[in-house]
Amino acid sequence: MKQAFTIITIIFLAYQASSQSFIAESYLEHTRVNPKLGTSIGFNFKNKIQVGGFIQRSASTVELGERTTHNLESRLYGAFFSYPLVLNSEKFELQFKTRAGLANDENFVITPSIQGGYTPFKMVSIGAGIGVRSFRPTYMLTLRINLLGKKTGGVFASADRDNSRNN
Repeated sequence: MKQAFTIITIIFLAYQASSQSFIAESYLEHTRVNPKLGTSIGFNFKNKIQVGGFIQRSASTVELGERTTHNLESRLYGAFFSYPLVLNSEKFELQFKTRAGLANDENFVITPSIQGGYTPFKMVSIGAGIGVRSFRPTYMLTLRINLLGKKTGGVFASADRDNSRNN
């Protein structure tokens, strides 16, 4: 019984993972203190919901005082969730994105943002966004690559959208 359940679970998870598109994103976030460079990897489901993880590093250090150099946030890593606000467009997208993670392995940070994107090619998307960090605005530029190039869905896909296209 255990083996059958394990095999069915593995088949189900492999099917779901292969039916989503795998995305990699590189971004530059400009905060009040200094710019930050980041990379995120995750899944883009058919209904454009995105889930994944990210890591971000500070691009420079900040000088405080005469000779004191203090890096306020050298690293941030965690998970992200992105929900589409506009579903009807194939070329343009507008999403609400939330990142949550640990800054410098000490502080828990949640950073919400609104991001827009343009997809000139099936596998490449560029975007920009505005967010909030420590109650101050941040600006973000992104370059996203859809590694599998798939637009087919799995568990989170809407069956109604598929039927409307076939009719």
